[in-house]
Amino acid sequence: MPRLLPVASALLCAAFLLAVPEDARGFGRNKVQYDTFDWQVLVTDHLEIHFYPEERDLAYRAAEYGEAACRALDVDLGHTLTKRIPLIVYGSHYHFRQNNITPTLVGESTGGFTEIFRDRVALPYSGSEEDFRHVVHHELVHAYVFDQLYGGKFKSFFVLQYAFYIPLWFMEGIAEYYSNTWDSEAEMMLRDAAVSGALPPFERIHGGYFVYKSGWSAVGYLVDRHGEGVIRDILASMVETRDLRIAVEEVTGEKIEAISADWLEDVRRRSWPTIAELQNPDDFGRPLTASPQQDGTLNANAVLSPSGKRVAFLSNRSGTPDLMILDIDSDAPARTLVHGARGGKFESLHPLRSSFGWSPDENFLVAAAQKGARDALYILDVEDGRTVAELTPDLDAVTRPDWSPTEARFAFTGMRNGQVDLWTVEADGSGLRALTDDLAREDGARFSPDGRRIVFTTDHGTRDQLAGDSASADREAEEQGTDIWI
Repeated sequence: MPRLLPVASALLCAAFLLAVPEDARGFGRNKVQYDTFDWQVLVTDHLEIHFYPEERDLAYRAAEYGEAACRALDVDLGHTLTKRIPLIVYGSHYHFRQNNITPTLVGESTGGFTEIFRDRVALPYSGSEEDFRHVVHHELVHAYVFDQLYGGKFKSFFVLQYAFYIPLWFMEGIAEYYSNTWDSEAEMMLRDAAVSGALPPFERIHGGYFVYKSGWSAVGYLVDRHGEGVIRDILASMVETRDLRIAVEEVTGEKIEAISADWLEDVRRRSWPTIAELQNPDDFGRPLTASPQQDGTLNANAVLSPSGKRVAFLSNRSGTPDLMILDIDSDAPARTLVHGARGGKFESLHPLRSSFGWSPDENFLVAAAQKGARDALYILDVEDGRTVAELTPDLDAVTRPDWSPTEARFAFTGMRNGQVDLWTVEADGSGLRALTDDLAREDGARFSPDGRRIVFTTDHGTRDQLAGDSASADREAEEQGTDIWI
């Protein structure tokens, strides 16, 4: 049974922490600390879950998912933990970014991390129950591997001396393989890389989001080729050989280069036949922001104006995500309305979860952006980018606002105490109201033309489905549990 301990008892080992360089300690302190947390500890069979009282329910859900993951990993990886794993949960990404577990700044795309010295797992709640379960399981795979390969009572003192390189594709690949179910996004990314000639062999798979998908596919191929126990046997061999290349050959009898070449051929062979069934985007549309230099510029999150003559979108062409406006039928270049990440007002435009709302007369836009510890809604003049009004709802996070076509009212996604719901507020800041109130994540609200209804997406029902999840679940490509509601 889980039990609560005073936080002081969990911190008695602080005097034995490995000292870090002065510059690292200084850098860690430079993080802005907006909040003070009253940490408590929930102890389970495998975990020590650190939480603050407002997130007690979240801590118990973390315990449920974490213990299920640990039971599965005991079998999947063939390893028994040498100690309980500290699992630090935050109710929002804003709280998570204030952590001092790592001295480096945490970006918005970071869903969690596991630090190698003390196997501490830290992660925020994004509002999606399935994402939370997945990240808990994913990070615990890392913790298990670190404990197996570098474990020991005084590990933090010696890990730098005895650590050896583990390729990122393998680390992230096994974490995804054992925590997730192969989905259409992963299939799309592998197919695109294979058809475009950009799919690299194992030794050239490095960082970025693609390493998760390609590593996941590569590990799955290893398992399909040599059986479910191959990853467990490779890790056991690495304890002695301290080298993935040697361990793979010892366990499989094949050189890793040969397995990599066969994996590349397998992905290509499966991907090419599907191309005949797909349309080229040029066959049914025209590019509005195509860069002939293919310089890696990202233009995304487009929202058409009510007349369809203009589009608001985010672009990183200046080096940071900026809000831009483009007149579709004009030869004039897109113009920047707001520069992101360059001042206190628009610290972040949330490129991974942003959208915008046009006023009915197309003279204004409503956008959400980070300001200090919270988000604000900004009403912007479309012509000059001037802030006409700034609303600061009493919520932990605000994203994806839409403007009613009939009233001065906004619908948006809001988070409070780790729960993501649909909210509305009047343009003058009054009348803040939750439209939903449950653990499911409601998102992407859009008004109907008459302003009387709202269409949105939700993962409603996922919570009930999670209890049946298994580490050995079928990993065929499938759509995830997000539906469109009205």
